[in-house]
Amino acid sequence: MRDSSTARVDEDSVRLARWKEARRIPLTPKLEASAYRDASARELVLGARRARLEQDSTLLSYDEVSHERLSIGLAIGNAGPEKLFMRSETAARVRWRRGRGAVVDVVGARSALPMTTPGVHVMTDMLHIEAIPYYPGRESLLHITGVNSVGGSNSGPELINPLAAGAEAYYRFQSGDSVSFLLPDGTRGRLREVKVEARQPRSDLMVGSLWFETKSHRLVRAVYRPTIPLNIVEFVEATEKDAFEDVPKFVKPLIFPMSLEVTALTVEYELHEQRWWLPRLETVAGRMRIGFMRAPFTREESYRYASVNGTDSLPPIFGSTSDSAMHAGRERVRAEHERRSRKEGELGMLDCTPGDTISRHSVRYGGALPILVRIPCDTASLVHSKEFSPSIYDAGDELFGTKERKELEKSLDLGLQPAWDPQRPTIHYGVDRGMLRYNRVEALSAGVLVESTLGKGYTANASARIGLADWQPNIEAHVLRGNGDRTYSLGAYRRLNSANDRGDPLSIGSSISSLLWSHDQGFYFRSAGAELTSATPRSNALTWRLFAERQDDAEKHTNLSLWHLLGGAGFIPNIRAQSASELGASAQYRLSSGLDPKELRTVIELRGEGATGTFDYARASAEATATRGLGSRLDGALTASVGSSVGSLPVQRLWFLGGVATVRGQEPGTQAGDAYWLGRVELGRTFTGVRPTIFYDIGWAGARADFARSVQPISGAGIGVAAFDGLVRFDVAHGMNPSHALRADLYTSARF
Repeated sequence: MRDSSTARVDEDSVRLARWKEARRIPLTPKLEASAYRDASARELVLGARRARLEQDSTLLSYDEVSHERLSIGLAIGNAGPEKLFMRSETAARVRWRRGRGAVVDVVGARSALPMTTPGVHVMTDMLHIEAIPYYPGRESLLHITGVNSVGGSNSGPELINPLAAGAEAYYRFQSGDSVSFLLPDGTRGRLREVKVEARQPRSDLMVGSLWFETKSHRLVRAVYRPTIPLNIVEFVEATEKDAFEDVPKFVKPLIFPMSLEVTALTVEYELHEQRWWLPRLETVAGRMRIGFMRAPFTREESYRYASVNGTDSLPPIFGSTSDSAMHAGRERVRAEHERRSRKEGELGMLDCTPGDTISRHSVRYGGALPILVRIPCDTASLVHSKEFSPSIYDAGDELFGTKERKELEKSLDLGLQPAWDPQRPTIHYGVDRGMLRYNRVEALSAGVLVESTLGKGYTANASARIGLADWQPNIEAHVLRGNGDRTYSLGAYRRLNSANDRGDPLSIGSSISSLLWSHDQGFYFRSAGAELTSATPRSNALTWRLFAERQDDAEKHTNLSLWHLLGGAGFIPNIRAQSASELGASAQYRLSSGLDPKELRTVIELRGEGATGTFDYARASAEATATRGLGSRLDGALTASVGSSVGSLPVQRLWFLGGVATVRGQEPGTQAGDAYWLGRVELGRTFTGVRPTIFYDIGWAGARADFARSVQPISGAGIGVAAFDGLVRFDVAHGMNPSHALRADLYTSARF
């Protein structure tokens, strides 16, 4: 009898197959006729299908070294800074021969978890290393997405391959630019671009730019992205029965929604022996969203070939070259692999004597490829492999072709979009998209956002919310257009705004602090108007906003918090914003460098804003934070910031000092003015996952005419504990001047 787990797997496989079948589009003569916008595109795509089969039939062997690097970051909310959570690197020599299989010798493996564990360590999960750059019958274009065959696989919601037979039902093709290039023999070849357009916005369809060598029709380079993010919860629930039934109800708001957005995938090939185009570089970049957390990621792979179709022999993986023996070996290894996977925890469960080698047989691609993975028992030596750069935090520009990749990604511009095809609207509420918050003006404010993907890169959304204390409606409507990297938005609104330049007082982290401690770090005003914005999720980028709006006062309407219920003080008053009608523009540029927590890391932020109307003004500020290890365990951070203005600033556009983002130990707004300066210094001792710190903050804000004198700056000092490199932080600060009060704050997205 089959056990319940086997039956469950079979049932889920059926559900997945049904999900895919429901999304399948049969190829009709009408769709085929409309798939190619010109004859050149048809010739290149159809020729590429034939050329692949020709290459697969003639490729016999290769010997190469594979490098792979995976980087994952973490951040909280939409505005929180991204910090590196994990990076791993592997290097392996791969020898493949048709009819034999592949031998993978791991020659390097290291990983780092800078948020939790100091130093660099050996990577333990090496038995499942990818390493294989190319296998006949396997889809190299979509290799990095997990597709194992030209026609796809049954393992997940992979992208539908535009070069597969029948892809005309899902895509349209149009020829684009052409360029000449120099071949290794000194002759010139020519590349021709084919632009791929999805017929509708779907998470399993892509838009991209494919470049083919015109003589052989072989794919030479490609850049593409899925048309919309994948809703992970929706997909899992559709394909796996009761997938989240064991998740406690109180946990669900913290991890839902979940989405995966891939912003760019690139593949570059190189020519070998004047005949075979094989992958040289592959990358995928994107981000996951899990509740109010976001996790940007990049996976990079490079391949360096020593020989292609060489004569070096490769021993049979299963000890015999007969088909029957190989088949029996594959089935035996498959069963053994499943048994060990259930019982073992990778390398930690294997007996291995120093000087020996760990050997593990496995099969891939539905049993088609036998593999022998060999790892030296002295795994510590893998950290210092000669295949690696000195530091795991190095940029790796040359190894992974960073500059070439960025140039290639420029092809994914706003003009490369799926067809117009409005989709069913989705509804967002709770912590999803910031639809739940708490502050001293609104108290608890809940809202609903309705959004629809329209196609051609356009998305429309509208939201409405109301606070239980002020009963003031907040309504917004926007039309957005983006390409995965940058999004432009045009909208109208009536909303509550934060007057603060730092942090995000309307975020979930600030809301928790307000609800618990009466520590609302923001100052607020209302506005109604229209805006055009440009934003990007990248850390090093320019964002800007054009606006025309009416600004008005927003009064404090509540003192309710847990601290207040226990007899503590309530919220401090809000500012008295001045009524104003303003037409203006603002911009922010953020530049960060360095990843190694023991070396120099810097973050520079430049802000500027100008407006005309009731008040005519311009204001600008600059801020720099540097952190560095000061020995094996001690770390330090230094922040310096300065800003000034011209013209007459309304109250809501002054700079405010005091609170966790500026001078700890002092109330937010202790000083305010049209000019300021700020300095912060911290020392911390790093342990596993946490960093106890001591700090001192000092700053001044006031009239710009008094900047040189800076009479009576405010200051504070204290101790704190930062978890996960400042993603979550708790401080106890003592005011030094003017207030001598003791303040405790729990907050997120700290600098240090």
